[in-house]
Formats: sequence, C-alpha cells, structure tokens
Amino acid sequence: MGNIISAVKTAIEGPEPRARSTTTATKVQKPKVPKIHVTKHDRVAAWVNESVSPERVLAPKIHDTGEISSYLNDKYGKRPWSKHELLAVLENLPLSQAHSICQLFDEDNSIPFLCRYRRDLIGPEIDAERLRDIKNTYNQILAIRAKAESVIKKLESKNVLTPEIKVELLCAKTLDQVDHLYEPYKERKNSAYEKAVELGLEVHAVNMLRGRGPPMKFETFVNQSNESLSTTKKVEDFFKSVIVHDIAKNPEVLDQLRDLQLTHKIELTSTVVKKKESKDANSKGKNKDQDHKFENYFDFKQNIAYLKPHQILAINRGENLKILSVKVVPSDYVKRDLLRFTRDLYMKSGTHYILRTNMFDIAFEEAWNKKLLPLVQRQVRSNLTTTAEQQSIKVFASNLKQLLLMAPVKGEPILGIDPGFSNGCKMALISERGDVLETFTLYPFTKNDRQSEEHALKMASAMNRHNCKLIALGNGTACRETETWITNLKSKGVLRSDVRYCIVSEQGASIYSCSETAKKEFPDVDINIISAISIARRLNDPLCEFVKVDPKSLGVGMYQHDINAKVLSETLDEVVIECVSFTGVDINTASVALLKHVAGLTEKRANQILEYRAKNGPFKARQDVKKVNLIGPKTFEQCAGFIRIDPATAGIRKDQYCVLDSTTVHPESYEIAEKIIRECQMTVSDIGTPKFIKAIKGYAKSLDPQTFSKKYGVPYERLVTVFESLEKELFHDFRMDVNNKPLFKSGLTKMTDLKENTVVSGAVTNICDFGVFVDIGVECNGLIHQSKMNGMKVKIGDKVEATVLSIDANRNRIGLALKSIL
Repeated sequence: MGNIISAVKTAIEGPEPRARSTTTATKVQKPKVPKIHVTKHDRVAAWVNESVSPERVLAPKIHDTGEISSYLNDKYGKRPWSKHELLAVLENLPLSQAHSICQLFDEDNSIPFLCRYRRDLIGPEIDAERLRDIKNTYNQILAIRAKAESVIKKLESKNVLTPEIKVELLCAKTLDQVDHLYEPYKERKNSAYEKAVELGLEVHAVNMLRGRGPPMKFETFVNQSNESLSTTKKVEDFFKSVIVHDIAKNPEVLDQLRDLQLTHKIELTSTVVKKKESKDANSKGKNKDQDHKFENYFDFKQNIAYLKPHQILAINRGENLKILSVKVVPSDYVKRDLLRFTRDLYMKSGTHYILRTNMFDIAFEEAWNKKLLPLVQRQVRSNLTTTAEQQSIKVFASNLKQLLLMAPVKGEPILGIDPGFSNGCKMALISERGDVLETFTLYPFTKNDRQSEEHALKMASAMNRHNCKLIALGNGTACRETETWITNLKSKGVLRSDVRYCIVSEQGASIYSCSETAKKEFPDVDINIISAISIARRLNDPLCEFVKVDPKSLGVGMYQHDINAKVLSETLDEVVIECVSFTGVDINTASVALLKHVAGLTEKRANQILEYRAKNGPFKARQDVKKVNLIGPKTFEQCAGFIRIDPATAGIRKDQYCVLDSTTVHPESYEIAEKIIRECQMTVSDIGTPKFIKAIKGYAKSLDPQTFSKKYGVPYERLVTVFESLEKELFHDFRMDVNNKPLFKSGLTKMTDLKENTVVSGAVTNICDFGVFVDIGVECNGLIHQSKMNGMKVKIGDKVEATVLSIDANRNRIGLALKSIL
C-alpha cells in the first residue's frame, strides 16, 4: 500500500515546482513518473499511469482504499469524483443506482431497451423521459472530465501546472468551473503584458503591487536606447498592464467575483437599435413586420433571477437580427465589494507610498472595465442561454413525442389536400393501408363559378368511387378558404353529410417532398402531389410519416433554430427512437426511414436489412435478423424486442412460426414466457385471445413479487415486462394507449363570428413556456397564456374547451382561457 500511496503522490504532485522566470523561460524536461504494474482490476494504478481517463478508474477503488482517500483529502481537502458520484449528486439518485446506470450507458445500451427490459437495473420508477434527462447529464459529465483533461495537458505543456490546480480541475463539476480555473492561465499573444514580460518589467511591477522592497520610481526604468522604454509614460503603461493582468487573472479575485454574482442583483436590459431609413419600400415593410415581433423588448429591464427561458431566447434572436441592443448590468455593489476585497488582498501589507496606491486604483479601474466586467457579462449571458436552451429542448422533445404518438386512423381511405390559390389544391387519395389510389389537382378558387363546380364534382366523384369519407387538410396557405369551400359543398349536398375533415400540420411536408427519400418512394410523381400524399399519410399513420422529416422542421418547438444544433438533434433523435421502438415495427414492411430509428439500428444497418429482405425474402423469425450483415449480438439484443413478425407479411401461417415473435417479449425471455404460459395451462398459439389474456392477468395477481422472482430465477421487474407483453392483444398498438386522437370537424367558424366570453373547443397544436396554442377552427390559432391554464396541464393533440378573452383581427391574435380538457 505504501508504494501505491507514493505512486499516487508522485503522479499528482510530480517534482518540486520551479519558480517562473521573469524573462523568457527555457523549456524544462518533464520528469518521468515511475509506472506501476496495471492489472485488469487495478484502477488506482491505471489512474496513476493515466493510461485511461481518470473518471473511469479513480472512484471505484478509491472508495475501497481508505488510506489513499485519506491522503488526498488530507493533502488537498478533496479528491476527484467518479462519473456515478457526480451523476448521483446532479440527478438526486442513490449511489448504487447511479453506478448501475453509468455502467449501462458505458455499454451503449439504448433508452428504450433499458426502460422496457432492464427496469431492475435502472429502477422501476424511472421512465423514458427521466432516463433521457439522466443521459444528458451523463454526457455533460463526460464533457466536463474531457475538458478538464485537455486543460491539464495545456498547462503541462506551458510548465505551469501545480498539484493543487490539477486536483481542482479534476474536481470541477461544471464546464463553467473548468473555464473559471483555466481563466488565469489564458494569455493573449502580442499583448502589452507579454511585451512587459519580454522587457523584464514583470517582476518589478508585481513588487510594486505587492509593496515589496523600497518605493519605486518610473524614471529608474527609462532607457533611451530602447524605444519601448524611452519615456516614463511608456514605462508607466507597461507597469499598468502587468498590474491589470495580475488583478484580472488572480484566482482569488475571480472566485470573489463569482460569489458576488450570486449575492448581488444583476439586470439584463434590451433596447431597440436605431436604424437608418431605408429607401426601398418593400425592405422597409419587411423590417417593420420583423421588428414588430420584438416590441415587448424595445425597452426591457429584468433581474436575471426572474427571466423566463422564452424571454432569453427571444432577446437573443432579436440581438442576432440586429433589432435589439442587449446589456448585462451588475449592481454597483458588485464593483464596490470587489474593490474592497482586491484592495485588502494587495494593499494591506508591504511598503505604502503614493505611486503604489495610485497605480493600484488606475489598474483596478481598467481591469474592471476591460477584463472583469466583460467576463461577468459573458458568463451571465452564457449561463442564461444554456438554461434557456435546455428548457427549449425539453419542451421540443415533449411536444415531438406527443406528435409522433398521435393515434393512427386505420380502416378507411383518406383524401389528402395540400391547399393553394393560383397553383391549385393538390389532392391524393390513399387506401386504408396508405397506398396511393388517385392523384389530381383542382382549382376551386377561380372566378369562373362553373369551373369551380366542375372541380367540386370531380373531387366528390373520386371520394364516392373509393368510398372515402375522411379528408386530411393541410394547414398551410389557403387552408381556411379550402375549409370554407368543403363546408359549403356539404351544405349544398355535393359532398355526403357524413364526410369529416381534419386539419393536419404541413410542417416539413414540402421539405420531405423534395428529399431523396421521397424521390426513391415516388420516382415519377410531381413533388407538389407528394406533399398531398404525405398529408394524407400523416393522418393514416403519423409516426411512419413524420419520421421521414427532420424533427426540427415539424414546427412543435420553441426557438429551435436558435439553440445548440448538436444537442437538439441528439435529444430529438432519442425521442424518435423511443417512439418508434415502443410502438414496434413490422420487420417485413418497414422502410429505412422507420427501421433506422429502432433502438440499436442505424441507417446502414437498416439498409442491410432491406437488402437481405430483397435477396432472401421476408423474415420468418426474429432470430433470422442475426443473419444480416452488421447485426451482431449487441445490436440484436437492443433491437430484437422492438421488431415484430406478422405472418400476413411474412407469407406464413400462424402455426408455422413462434407467436412470441409478434409480441413485445424479448427473445432472451422466451423461456420464461413459455413457463408462465404452461403454468396458466395455455399454449403459445393462444396468445392474444381473450381467454389467454384473462388467464395471464389472473396468474399475475396470484403470487407476491418475491415468490415470483424466486420461482423463475429472475428479477421481478423483468417478469412484469413479460406479463405486460402477454396481457395485450397480438399486434397491439402502443399509441392507442396514449389516447391522443386527431380532432375531426364537420364545419368552420370564422374569426369574425367569434365574440368575447364565448366558449370554443379545439385541439392543442403547440406548447411553449409562455402558453399553449389551440386550433379552434378559425383563421389563426388561439393562445392560452400560462397564467390562464387554471392549473391544468395539456399535451399536443388534446381536445380542450376554452373561453375567448380577446380578439385582435388586425394582428391575427386570439386570447383564450382554458376551461376544461375534453
């Protein structure tokens, strides 16, 4: 043990630190640290050798080695954290649970797989959304440690790394803390400070600041033969630059500044930027419309503690568009208290004389204005933006999940309409399975009444021919006019009275229609018609259609184009994978767009599945997926429970395959499932029948968890997963449990027909921090402000009743108050 302690001490501290030279330092050869033998489980030795990342090797053995932990704590008062320790603190998890989750993420397990098949390891109370938050924190922890290691390497290369700063960096718990610790060591090339160091003035300026030695005079350092030191003014400027640098980079000053930000008020202000008058009338009109969106922030002031995420993102966007000018204004007490602290730090001891005092006052003022105040402003803006982005991503993820899990409309043909004026209404009629039956373009908004009637009859004829009673109407240009047209056709008897329509989001439809995916699916179809097909399919099976579009283009977020694209994309991809996986896919009919979002699969693997399917015919069992190139044991483990075999699409009879392949039971649990079925005196072929479901539910309640776990030799949580799978009908659609069905209409109300205090009904289309948007069947969506939610929470697609509070026809704004959720 003594050798290990010695090795740890040497690895952390290295040799005795050398004083930094006041002139250009020669590079010191870094001493070699004696390495100790590393076995597979000797994590302390591995950390000393730094052969792997400290977060992977330090904590588990440090916990078991009291002597090493005691050494680190005695020497530095702290020790580096491990991943699971920090995760437990940040996410309020028990240490053992955090350790288990970290290990599962290290092994590249997907969130859907963990939530459905490893609940015993992550904890039965953790759902997919909670686990996604935990994974985001886990990724942040990895980024913190990676950045700390990067900074350590940079400081080592500069020969300024001390044992204390190394431990501090490894103990930092946020990226901001790492930046804070690195700040004093950042240097600007060709700065006045660097020039002063080259001239050998650094040590003298620091001595003046610290009051070391007798009083100094600038005249002493004047050198007529050196242009840079030819006058006392130039010498004074160099002295000042060194003192400013020393104050602005002093860790104690920065720590105090950080504390003062937390104790004193800081305000964020925004004002409108004055612009030169534009001669272009069109440009002037566009600018005015754009500026109008930010009028709430033209003269805005708020304590940063009370700023809301949507306000921060709106201000950021206004600033980027050069409409707003934004400032961070700390309280005067911040500067006052920092001056008092800094004066005590530097001026309390040493030789006192007027020149020293004057130089300190001048240097502090410059350090505050040019270094410290901008640092505060950058940190505050960065922290505010990070918090707002996290909330925006969370809102976007929640909205996207609700949109993707909208219940499909099965069993009836659907007419999709992409409305338009001069370019006409593009129409596509699809079958119950989503196959295209007919496509055509009509022009209902012509001045020729006879032509309009002919087009109406053509649409009615197509719908009657295919017994279609449902219309999916895109919500883009001419939507409300087309809605009025359909309503009039019903009242005139042109359309059957039982025809219904549903407003469907067009967001991303045009992008999809121009994509390579659409071209492969519809090589000979006009792109305008493709968008109509997509609108119809979004009602028929929302999930299968929406996965073809980039989630950021679906219009259910809040300022999604202004936030970190990488983090947003990663989170949204996780949400899509969750929805697709939990819903399940038919391995024999699923497209690449759908398969690539199954847990464990990627686009390459999805293409390999389609190639195998084309070459060898349909899959007849889940185990056949193992034969596909790029599908190894780990990939199969992750995806197997989410792919299903349907005998109808596999071309086999029910007695020719394992019926468990059509359930959500994972292949690893087939043996347990078969034992349970035998205990219920049923057979595998009975799965999905009412009698079978009743028997399974009765058996699940017959024993207590401990007895069940002991009897089958697996954790009870895994048995629960098997029971839940067997208690459902074959090919049960997970989305039907969500009960998030589309809103069907039979007529239209105009905005001019609305009156204040009347009650209207509609469907929630978007949710933001400041409120909820509701489609109430008029020209624009109404807004229920968060203060008018009356304590209720809604989801996208929810049907609600609301009271009309205000109507602003000029600005197309309707204010609502939530009355009830239908």
